[in-house]
Amino acid sequence: MNVRKALFPRCSRARGGPDLGDNEGVSAEKAQVRVRLLGPFSVTSGGRDAGPWPRPTARRLCQLVLVSPGRRISRDLACEELFPGLDPRAAARSVSKALSMARAGLAVLSPAADGLLAADLTHIWASPDAEVDAEETERALRAALALEP
Repeated sequence: MNVRKALFPRCSRARGGPDLGDNEGVSAEKAQVRVRLLGPFSVTSGGRDAGPWPRPTARRLCQLVLVSPGRRISRDLACEELFPGLDPRAAARSVSKALSMARAGLAVLSPAADGLLAADLTHIWASPDAEVDAEETERALRAALALEP
């Protein structure tokens, strides 16, 4: 089961972005952020829930980034997925607004979620330290399939 394809069927692939493999400078506190993609979407930390989501596209941007390989996407991909009917400049402005609104929705979580969603001029990425239920479920399913009958 590919959660990314289920949530974003038009999305053919994630495009490159910053390498998130080394986790340099990441505190252990950030590992307490839990993301639920299976079922109703939620992001929690320290008993608090993110939200309210001021725009549905802010929530969908978080979902798209979190289900993408390496938890990163290009801004172009975000434009294509979230705003397919807009011209490229309007879509880019809308993605920037959605990113800002997503960060505002996540801001209520505490310092543990400060770096959950980050971006530069070409890419948007999520912290590799957040615990995502879809990834945990996928690992469990792969382990179960690897068992002998």
